[in-house]
Amino acid sequence: MESPVLSVSDALAGKRILLTGSTGFLGKVTLSMLLHRYGEVLGRVWALVRRGSSTSAEARFVEKVVRSEPLQPLRDHHGDERAEAFVLERCRVLDGDITDALFGLSEETLQQLAGQVDVVVNCAGLVSFNPPLEVGLKINTYGVRNAVELCQRLGAPLVHVSTAFVVGNKRGLVFEDEEIVGYFPRKGELDGRDFSLQNELDDAARLVKRLREQAEDHALTSEFRSRALERLEEDGRDGRDEKTLRLGVGRERKLWLTQKLTDAGMERARSWGWPNTYTYTKSLGEQVIAGTPDLRYAIVRPSIVESALRFPFPGWNEGFTTSAPLSFAASRGTGSSPQPSAASWTSSRWTWWLARSSPSPPGPSPTPSGACTSRPRGTRTPSTPLARSSWWGSTGAGTTVNGRPAARC
Repeated sequence: MESPVLSVSDALAGKRILLTGSTGFLGKVTLSMLLHRYGEVLGRVWALVRRGSSTSAEARFVEKVVRSEPLQPLRDHHGDERAEAFVLERCRVLDGDITDALFGLSEETLQQLAGQVDVVVNCAGLVSFNPPLEVGLKINTYGVRNAVELCQRLGAPLVHVSTAFVVGNKRGLVFEDEEIVGYFPRKGELDGRDFSLQNELDDAARLVKRLREQAEDHALTSEFRSRALERLEEDGRDGRDEKTLRLGVGRERKLWLTQKLTDAGMERARSWGWPNTYTYTKSLGEQVIAGTPDLRYAIVRPSIVESALRFPFPGWNEGFTTSAPLSFAASRGTGSSPQPSAASWTSSRWTWWLARSSPSPPGPSPTPSGACTSRPRGTRTPSTPLARSSWWGSTGAGTTVNGRPAARC
């Protein structure tokens, strides 16, 4: 008996998606691809946008997203003016922030969204490798918890963009269906009884509080004042002005605290086997999801998200990503470089799977040779069989051991 042909267009027909991170590197491409390929059949995209310094969330969405380079395929298809109108017809902007409970949405807005969201796609995240511990947790872990709580409130499944490098500093064969909750890279080396999501959050909160209190120490304040006077003198400013000096002391205190919190995050991550605060906080975010009973979810784990192979157009990139130093090295005469792997299309793939409430996810797809393989780990929910992460689909990693998908790291 032949397997039925699955249609992404049919699965997404009339579906309503709440997307976070649409102003970011990956989120813009995800939104562009959804609208370009399935915009005619999609029901609606609710785009969560933080207002920031703009006059409104809508204004920031237009400036940072609608008129951005990744939406060029829509402009090529519809024309400049019609493309902008098309995007604004299909999208509704929600003024909110993932770091706030329920994304900071008002009760009125939450009631408006009730029954109007078929899936939440969380592309928001902090991608800095070594942020201050407090900042990394606020976005990559507590932000995920807020996404989960919103999904529970709306009764919607969650597609969450994580990273393949939650594996941490671990070598050898790693199976797709390894347990997420309670995972840390040095689990076979250290006694695991001391590690848990809640323990990490509690310990981090105490650590942050202790460093903030230490920053108010009078001896340190004296040092801050001396540094502030030196800096003011270098800048040719009057350190005798009390207000100027007070602001200078505050700046020195903030610099000291930021560095201490950054060091604390790196030290905490490495103690459990992660190379940096980014992968540590992203893994804790996954554990928030996997530890939530009855939540339907999929975790997307790209490896290195790099320059576009085809969409939105060949070579598109944004910011100082891995290819920038490699290109610089090549310009200086370096003879060879590794081949990057693009994975920006995976969110729309998993959105399709969850929207159609399939009992099994989409299968593997081909990938360019030389793609980086890292640690794909599966997700399991009470209501569905084992779901392979879309990292598996995006790289086409085909290694199996005794019938279990795995990758050699």
